[in-house]
Amino acid sequence: MREESKNRKINAILHYFPYLSGHRWLLYPIPYMTLALFAYLRYGMVSQFSLAIAVLGLLPALAWLGKSKEFLRDVTPFLTALLCYESLQGITGVITSSKSVTYLSAIDQAIFGGNVVGTVQKLFMSESLTLASSVLYGLHFVIIAIASVSLWFLNRRLFRGYTLSLGIVSYMALFTFIVIPTAPPWFAGDGINLVSWGTLHSVLSPIENFFMLFESDKFAAFPSLHVAYVILFMLYFVRLGKYFSYVAYPVTAGVIFSVIYLGQHYVTDVLGGVAYCVAAYLITEKIVLKKIGKT
Repeated sequence: MREESKNRKINAILHYFPYLSGHRWLLYPIPYMTLALFAYLRYGMVSQFSLAIAVLGLLPALAWLGKSKEFLRDVTPFLTALLCYESLQGITGVITSSKSVTYLSAIDQAIFGGNVVGTVQKLFMSESLTLASSVLYGLHFVIIAIASVSLWFLNRRLFRGYTLSLGIVSYMALFTFIVIPTAPPWFAGDGINLVSWGTLHSVLSPIENFFMLFESDKFAAFPSLHVAYVILFMLYFVRLGKYFSYVAYPVTAGVIFSVIYLGQHYVTDVLGGVAYCVAAYLITEKIVLKKIGKT
């Protein structure tokens, strides 16, 4: 009865918007956008919400492109959840002060006997390595886009697993950021914030400054989502075949090195990112997809 009532409500909406008939996937962004809008109005961050609005606003327009419809239908729920996660993450910075932040440097020192981030920067610091690491660090959403498109075209089963795992790990991390905000090494004085475009800075600085308007939160170091995302990319990408592993393994290693070298994360944050990623992967593959397969 509850399902019938839900369908009647959806059909009532579709009656007034005929184009949505057969395109119900376009309704998925509504609850996420409503939640994000409420959060931004509450915490005064409407300017950040404009990024999610701009990207989500393109989806209905792209749906008219014919061959794009099926891909957009499948990717819209995932993209919506991911965008709203990225936007909502900024709430942590608003409700958190530096006095309530947790510093994880003591854990790194207890495990490794010293300041790993500072040691790595001292040993390897160079302008060329900083530029290369900054590029790898900036592949945050590029990797997600490449993985999503590749998996959708080559293996829909892996695409569903990847996008679901990505959503799960994102919101697991968001909960952790809110409950236990943590400082990165550069903020704690254990390293230098080396994120820089080096010789490309003059060209890319306007773009960099634009995206700084949507910077999520500096107190969201544990777990490292850069690491969680790239590990998840590796776990699914290598399942496409050995040739894909030739891309996945070096990119993953490069991103993990870059987050430490650039002073963005402690090794503890990296291990946390790996743990959260593996947990999301197992939840998806061993529980959710198996349950869906039985229904």
